[in-house]
Amino acid sequence: MKTLPAAGVLFGLLLLPSCRNKEPTLNETGLVDGVCNFYEDLDGDGWGSDVVVQGWCADPPLDAAEQDGDCDDGNSAVNPGEAEEPYDGLDNDCDELTPDDDLDGDGVGVDEDCNDEDAAVYPGATEICDGLDNDCNDEIDDAVGNTWFADTDEDGFGDPDVSTQSCDGATGYVADATDCDDGDGAVNPDALEVCNGLDDDCDLLVDDDDPTVSDQSTWYRDGDGDGAGDDATTVDACEAPSTYVAEAGDCDDNDETVGPDATEICDEKDNDCDGDVDDDDDGVVGQSTWYVDGDGDGHGAGTFTVEACFEPSGTSATNDDCD
Repeated sequence: MKTLPAAGVLFGLLLLPSCRNKEPTLNETGLVDGVCNFYEDLDGDGWGSDVVVQGWCADPPLDAAEQDGDCDDGNSAVNPGEAEEPYDGLDNDCDELTPDDDLDGDGVGVDEDCNDEDAAVYPGATEICDGLDNDCNDEIDDAVGNTWFADTDEDGFGDPDVSTQSCDGATGYVADATDCDDGDGAVNPDALEVCNGLDDDCDLLVDDDDPTVSDQSTWYRDGDGDGAGDDATTVDACEAPSTYVAEAGDCDDNDETVGPDATEICDEKDNDCDGDVDDDDDGVVGQSTWYVDGDGDGHGAGTFTVEACFEPSGTSATNDDCD
């Protein structure tokens, strides 16, 4: 610690102001002591080091300052009042927390960092698809990149089993990987499931197993196995269920002799389901020949005959009446 020269005139002490950086004290005479603590300022920047220098309060010693905190008292460009100057190798503002050569705070100094203004760019960083040289290897977007999937059938959906990786993709490849048949453009997740034996919409359900299937056929129950079904008992499906057929129109599905393809015969049934029974049906077969019985004796004769399923009034099944 530097000391004050020999004591001055007592009268001069009476004129000295109170110290600005020292609590006023009283000497034995009751006068204010005129000695103050200053700080050694060798570089003359107005900021002193931690070396204390005593001097007259009203007349600071040479190479001394009223404030301390200078971290480099040999350089006037370094003190707490200076602004930090990047990349000069100096702690200009005497604050170690203020960055000098790593402005982006990524842990890599400017000498190694190819972009000290972006914390995502530094040697060893993971290269991503962003148009930057993230890892400072002088190559842009040389990352593994995204995965792209082959779209051979050009339906906009890719084959999950055929892929490549890059930032920008490749011709014939798409970002989607949900095509279950990349050789058929009509098969993809946006397609409509139809009755064709294929999983058109790639949901692992085919035809009738898929509740969204369209274009199903209507099938009719054929209880009597005659090839025609009951109009009132139907099922919509791609394939006919057991005991169901494509043809409708069976008016008695419990009788195999009755159906739209049957022949009308004389049995008092509407065999062909056309609404006409036996003789009322022009297509009836198996009618008998009946002879006119004019005298009502049960025997007919003559050339006048009637074809009918059952004996009409005024006729007979015999042709042996001589009168």
